[in-house]
Amino acid sequence: MIGKIFQAVLTAILLTILQSCAGTGQEDTSLATLDELVAQDRNASKAAIATADSAARAAATLAGTPGEFDAQLDAAEAFSDIDLHKALEHTLSALRVSRAPGASPDSYTRARLRLASLYNSQGYMTKESCEIFESLDTALMDTPTREQYYVLGVQLYNSLARRSIDSNLSARYRRLASAYRDSVLAISPDRVAIAANRYLTSGHSDSALYLLRARLPDSPSLSPEAASVYYHLAQVYITRNERDSAIRYLTLSALSDLSRGSRNYRSLPRLALLLLERGDVDRAYRYIHRSSDDAAASHASKRQIEMAEYLPSIDAAYADARRRHNLLVAGASLLAAVVAAVVIIAFILLRRKNRQLREGAEALSRSHEQLRAAYVSMESLNRRIAEESRVKEQYITSFMELCLSYLKKMESFRAELAKIAAQGDLKAVTKAINSSRYVNREIAEFYDNFDRAFLSLYPGFIGSLNSLLRPEEHYAATLSFSTELRIYALIWLGINESGEIARFLRCSESTVYNYRTQMRNRAMERDSFEGQFSALSGHDKPA
Repeated sequence: MIGKIFQAVLTAILLTILQSCAGTGQEDTSLATLDELVAQDRNASKAAIATADSAARAAATLAGTPGEFDAQLDAAEAFSDIDLHKALEHTLSALRVSRAPGASPDSYTRARLRLASLYNSQGYMTKESCEIFESLDTALMDTPTREQYYVLGVQLYNSLARRSIDSNLSARYRRLASAYRDSVLAISPDRVAIAANRYLTSGHSDSALYLLRARLPDSPSLSPEAASVYYHLAQVYITRNERDSAIRYLTLSALSDLSRGSRNYRSLPRLALLLLERGDVDRAYRYIHRSSDDAAASHASKRQIEMAEYLPSIDAAYADARRRHNLLVAGASLLAAVVAAVVIIAFILLRRKNRQLREGAEALSRSHEQLRAAYVSMESLNRRIAEESRVKEQYITSFMELCLSYLKKMESFRAELAKIAAQGDLKAVTKAINSSRYVNREIAEFYDNFDRAFLSLYPGFIGSLNSLLRPEEHYAATLSFSTELRIYALIWLGINESGEIARFLRCSESTVYNYRTQMRNRAMERDSFEGQFSALSGHDKPA
């Protein structure tokens, strides 16, 4: 049962593949499918053997019953394409049953006809087959049995004609085969394979082609009848020297044989020969060896003899192809080694070049960074120079305005003294000269001018100082400085010595020292305050 299910599934799959490969690319697809069947572990043969074993068990269960004879012949038929030894066992069992009392009159003739057919298929028992064949009386046969008898006559005398080395005997055997062929067609005119053979032997290949093509199934089929049409159609194309068409139909026929699990077939070895002619040595080698293995497994000596004719030429061609292939592989390996060496050398050189380029790029990057840093430094220097130029201009302008202011004040003071002197009041002149009122007023005005000029030059002074002081000690924005702010304004200008600051502010050095101490105490970082302040002003830390 399992074997039948497997065979049905395999047949359905193969039919789908065959239908899909009709048209363009049919041959390549069919050969690819056949490759798979040839390479697989003979599952189809196992399924066919299971089916035949089932028929053998059925015959055994009918032992001693009227149905045993037909059951034994059915079992023999089931094994005829798988194992001729087992087919012979069941044929001999059928012959034994046909001799039993009460057996059907024609059963003995049918059993002997089956035995003669097996002997002919086996190959080495042509003499025994001929003896049985010639001893049979057609008058005792019904029409179906007589048709089988004539078919056997065609097969038997065609085999004798092919093997005979005597041309006269060969011609005689061919005439006998032709006569039996005519007898078959007289009984059954629709035997298309035999009719096509008659056209071929008479040289009418066009008629044979027309007849066979008319019997082609509408779609690719795996049935034994379709396989026979494919095979004989391929034979016609071979005689017409149309090798591609012959290969296509032999492939379809071989697909049918292998999918049904047959071991005793003709298509695959003939296909191997045509593929060898076309140069497809690898397929020819695999197909002929599969055919030889199946012929040995089925004990079909006739097929083994045919394989013995094909094997040497195919094996020699395969060995030559393998030798050329090995030479190509060796040459390709050598070429690959050379190319690999060249690639490795090129890789090393490229890697070295890349390393040099990378080092050059890194050097350029460093140079670029240095240039950028120099550019930034130059930009900063330019800004400082521009700032210093602006400060100098404002210094010069303020100095000139201050000088002009003092010249005017001196002129005004001189005029006032001259006015007093004109009145002849020498005491008043002396009192005016000795009075500090004018000096104090000018000093106060000088400091106011200093404060305004300083803030115009350094508007961020108060903010910079506040950034170093504790929040609660910050100074508010102002236009007039206290003494301590003037001390740090002078330090901002680079006047760091307490003595110089004291002379400028007209106070003692101790006063300057006390103010500086108080300012440090108000700073967030007392010890580093004046250094940080000098850094903000752009001057070095004071000594």
